[in-house]
Amino acid sequence: QRFYYEKILWEPKRMSNNSLSAHVISGTLLNQPGLLERYHVYRRKYHDSLEKMEDLSDECEHNLRGGEELILASLKFGNRLNGHNGVVHGGIISLLFDDTMGWGYEMLLKSPRHKDINNMGVTANLNVNYRAPLPENSPAVMHIYWDKTAGRKIYLRAECTSPDGSITYSDATTLYVCLKHK
Repeated sequence: QRFYYEKILWEPKRMSNNSLSAHVISGTLLNQPGLLERYHVYRRKYHDSLEKMEDLSDECEHNLRGGEELILASLKFGNRLNGHNGVVHGGIISLLFDDTMGWGYEMLLKSPRHKDINNMGVTANLNVNYRAPLPENSPAVMHIYWDKTAGRKIYLRAECTSPDGSITYSDATTLYVCLKHK
């Protein structure tokens, strides 16, 4: 199946200025010199032909299978996010995994398979494996994949790589739990 990526634009109507400024990424880290210099999030979209493009939310259920990519994030780290000298702190990487997987969760809610799930989901656990040091002032790419859904549990996995994919800096798995309706 053919696909392309569409940039996700944050919806200011859904988030107040206070929410945006209080968010750890948009309010603190993003677009600040030496911090997170780029955080562009893209959703994967499918089309059957160049004439007929279809959004993930319009996909037939059989087109959304476990293990498929949902989200790609293009990142650029500055030189003020370090743990060890010259290496991006692992806590920053885990923060970005958690946030970017949250975008994957949002995309899943738009698929027909997940139409009955409550919009509010929380991270129950996040496991990160650090494979190689991520140098400061480096670009990186995060890929978010959906593994499976079991009731109110949604399992995602991710990897953070160099832009060409030759280096895997880290990978992660997470479990989101959809809160019960009251």
